[in-house]
Amino acid sequence: MSKITIRKATSEDAALILSFVHELAKEEKAEHEVETSKEQLAKTLFGKNSTSHVIICEAEGVPIGHAVYFFNYSTWQGKNGLYIEDLYILGSTPILLANYFVFFLFFLFFFSQSSCSLIKSW
Repeated sequence: MSKITIRKATSEDAALILSFVHELAKEEKAEHEVETSKEQLAKTLFGKNSTSHVIICEAEGVPIGHAVYFFNYSTWQGKNGLYIEDLYILGSTPILLANYFVFFLFFLFFFSQSSCSLIKSW
């Protein structure tokens, strides 16, 4: 079994994140809808005023996926929350195993780092 790790992304990962975005769009037959660039991702995800976060999933040190998320708040429930914008694993990765580990490690990481109790996704 491969060693799976999760790490916080940095601005140096912008090209990698963009490649994952393109791969996800291709799988969803929507590659023509991707309008961003490596520079735009670096600026908006890692800039001074960014409100989004990215983690990278690696298997044996090789990047295989990413998650983009941001924090939100529910006034109706009075609780902090988290919205997962992207959760992508390369198509060539054994999907079931990789997704299981990504979800498991992501939520362990997330709940150890925050006081949120709500999680929403696309």
